[in-house]
Amino acid sequence: MNIDISKAQFTSRIGNIIKRYRKERGMTLRDLAKRADCTGSYIALVEKGNNPPNSWILFLLSKALYVPITAFFGDDDNIELNTIKDPLLSNKEFEPYLALAKEAYFKGLSANDLNKVIKIVSR
Repeated sequence: MNIDISKAQFTSRIGNIIKRYRKERGMTLRDLAKRADCTGSYIALVEKGNNPPNSWILFLLSKALYVPITAFFGDDDNIELNTIKDPLLSNKEFEPYLALAKEAYFKGLSANDLNKVIKIVSR
């Protein structure tokens, strides 16, 4: 078998892809770790390429980052992170509200609870 990439290079590539998706989604290590049911220090080791994640961790990370598990096996220099072409998401005027919704979501606040807070604040 002719393999043109080492295990270390492969592990580093996966770590880079995970980090890029995490940052693109505005998540901290702690946010991602909480959603993937592991620790922030473990995620940091994976992102640095120091610890190859097993298939179960990759599955959990794919769910936490909302990407197919196959996204981790692409070329990290050519992955397209902004796959959603929604005009709302690209409108700069909505960025503060999207950031608020994202923060509420990752802190475990339901959409219903966020809606209640917005109604109270907007009175």
